[in-house]
Amino acid sequence: METASEGLHSKDEIEEGTKNAIIELIEKQYANPSLNLSMAAEMLHMKENYLYHFMSTRIGRTFSQYLEDFRLDQSHDLIMTSNDQSINEIAQKCGYCNPQTFRRAFKKRFGQLPSDFRNSIQSRQTTAF
Repeated sequence: METASEGLHSKDEIEEGTKNAIIELIEKQYANPSLNLSMAAEMLHMKENYLYHFMSTRIGRTFSQYLEDFRLDQSHDLIMTSNDQSINEIAQKCGYCNPQTFRRAFKKRFGQLPSDFRNSIQSRQTTAF
């Protein structure tokens, strides 16, 4: 015989599912420059203030911080692996409408402009041979 609580998930399981849903949404939608807290909350069927609070308390970063970090990580990887795309194309692929905003955020995070980063990778590859 099944008790009523066996059909319910624990609080931890629910939170883990919510966290996974948020991360999955960002992974799928990060290239959309319109993605923001409001849109994500709507797509996840949550209230904005709940999503904001959940991200801040359970993930340790706000939605916008997490999204920007994810976009910058993706752009960093693309710059490292693709020489055939311009920095502006990479910025656009990663959800940045404004290349200047992208360059500023990249420099703040990684300590150098995306073009300087690409040049340093290319010069390392050249000297490695």
